[in-house]
Amino acid sequence: MSAEQEMSQMRDQLLANASLLASPALSRVGSMRASQRNLSELPSLSHLSLAGPDGQSVTLSSASSDLDQVALILQQQQMINELRTKLEQHQRENGRLKAIMDANSMIESLDKRTSIRAFEAQRVQELELAYSKLKAELDRLMEEKAENGYEGMNFRSLFEKTIEENDRLVGIDLNCDSL
Repeated sequence: MSAEQEMSQMRDQLLANASLLASPALSRVGSMRASQRNLSELPSLSHLSLAGPDGQSVTLSSASSDLDQVALILQQQQMINELRTKLEQHQRENGRLKAIMDANSMIESLDKRTSIRAFEAQRVQELELAYSKLKAELDRLMEEKAENGYEGMNFRSLFEKTIEENDRLVGIDLNCDSL
């Protein structure tokens, strides 16, 4: 072969490689993004030369099943990318749902705390009221004692009232402890 013929073949091969690189079959970084359909749209190529990142070139002929294998690999890469995208979407959705569940459980626990605090505040008010009643009753009895002495006091009714009030408060306290 003459040098001119070699130059012509090299020029043709270079143009074929350049048109392949300019096509959507390859991305900007050199990874292939074509399907078998895209590769079959290149009927003018009898063989395809690809240069790898290390400078080695690989020639694939259309007569062999090499192009079919490349198309299959590209389809698999596309499927993998789609699955990765779906996985990322599902992970984001799961994270969002988990955040919603955490927020709901926090709200529920805050509601429980609020209701417990309200119950405790009501219980304290009841105990303070009972205490003030007992104190008033004792003050009344002390005044009665001062006016009439021991003979005029009704110890039996005082004892029964004190026991009843004590039982009532203990019953309320036991109910509070069981919660």
